[in-house]
Amino acid sequence: MRIVATGVISSFILWSAVVYANGPESAFAQLEAEMAQQPAPADKNGSSKSIDTQSQQTFDQWRDDYLSEYLVFKQNHFAEYDKMRDQLFLEWGESEQTDQTKLVDYQQGGNIKTVVDYQKQEIRVSIKHQANQKVDRKQVYQSLQQFNQTQVLSVPNERSSPQGKSTQDGKSTIEKTQASILQLVTDKNLTKTDIAKMVLAAQQTTQPLDLTLSQAKQVVEQTKIIRKQAEQQKIELERVQDMQHLKASELAQVNVNKLKKTPVILPQDQVEAQKQKIDNLAQQRIEQLNKSAQAAAAKQYLQAPSVQQQITSYTIKFPSSQPFKLAKPYLADVSQQAKRWQLTPSLMLAIMHTESYFNPKAQSHIPAYGLMQIVPSTASVDVNRFLYKKDKAMSRHQLFDSGKNIETGIAYVHILNSRYLKNIKHPLSRTFCVIAAYNTGAGNVAKTFNKDGTRSLTKATKVINRMTPQEVYQTLVEKLPYKETRDYLRKVTKRTSLYREIDKA
Repeated sequence: MRIVATGVISSFILWSAVVYANGPESAFAQLEAEMAQQPAPADKNGSSKSIDTQSQQTFDQWRDDYLSEYLVFKQNHFAEYDKMRDQLFLEWGESEQTDQTKLVDYQQGGNIKTVVDYQKQEIRVSIKHQANQKVDRKQVYQSLQQFNQTQVLSVPNERSSPQGKSTQDGKSTIEKTQASILQLVTDKNLTKTDIAKMVLAAQQTTQPLDLTLSQAKQVVEQTKIIRKQAEQQKIELERVQDMQHLKASELAQVNVNKLKKTPVILPQDQVEAQKQKIDNLAQQRIEQLNKSAQAAAAKQYLQAPSVQQQITSYTIKFPSSQPFKLAKPYLADVSQQAKRWQLTPSLMLAIMHTESYFNPKAQSHIPAYGLMQIVPSTASVDVNRFLYKKDKAMSRHQLFDSGKNIETGIAYVHILNSRYLKNIKHPLSRTFCVIAAYNTGAGNVAKTFNKDGTRSLTKATKVINRMTPQEVYQTLVEKLPYKETRDYLRKVTKRTSLYREIDKA
């Protein structure tokens, strides 16, 4: 069955195909000639009819609880992250932890590190040892064997059709099977012999473990990470504001006489106070980072020359450098969920590529989890409210399930498209705004177009609807509040063309 690419997303596919061949001007000219204005998409599962007094009270309670617990949670979360970072500083001279593009696993009491790097498309096994000790490839083989047995997840069976099977209640299901991470990145059911061949072909490098030399570099790198984490925290706080404004807007469509309580929008001064606390916490963490780096350097200085250590690494390249190969295990789920909301799979895959490089265990330190980098406290709540009518965050365990993560991520794209940004008339303009909003929130998209700097989508929509899609795109990539989002929009737009074939399935 052919997946129908309708309105907003199919228009985007056409644009992305032309823009990188002939430049943005010709792409927009062609679109304007070939596209008629299409109506805003319908919201199938969520509507103002489901919004009542009790749901408003439940939302207000969730919001108040979220804000009261927000900073405490972040303090605890980052305390654990920083504790691990400091320990790794002392042991390895650097802090390499699982993130959006890498899966990192420590074995043998922390002396062996296995990294699957989805961005560099390589597997790396590093062994920390004393300079007078020899390291052989048998240790690498044993580490990869253990990694292959323990790092396993559930993915669609290769024989599953993109549409899945229908159950008695009419829902579509996709058959699942267990696969190891190494099996997914090599596209092969690895035997012991296969792993042995991989180890024999690995490139070997050895370098001294010099904590003093790595200190300055690591402080600079980790300081950037802390500041980025603070920026991402602020974005998530702003997303809560967006959720409040959407709720208030929906309530305005209901008979207010039936409501016992008027929706309360969080005052801006309270939001700014929370942001100041985030900045203060980031500064405290940077100060602690410097102390930890100094302690790591002091440790090496006090060591006797006879116990100086080295790191020997073995690097194995993925057998294919094509992103499509890494996307292969998730195509059935993506196709099914895209069809469910009349979205185009290639755009969903481009978002997934940019979010995680198809790392199913991706974990940023917002925190956000999984293939589509879902933040439990905001996006997962939005989706839970939309699909299941409950104000509750999804668990880390749920979001590491690839099928659940894809369902949630694509449903969130639909929410942005059909609720937050539904009044943007031109499908292509709306798509650009949806892509940006997935990364930074709808309010920051609105702020980009409002001269008064407010987050009002009503005001921004009026401005956007007077612009051509080309003008909307240029405004976003030039004026979005965060550089990360400006780059994000460019990347997703470009990467969509990599996955266009799946739209023909």
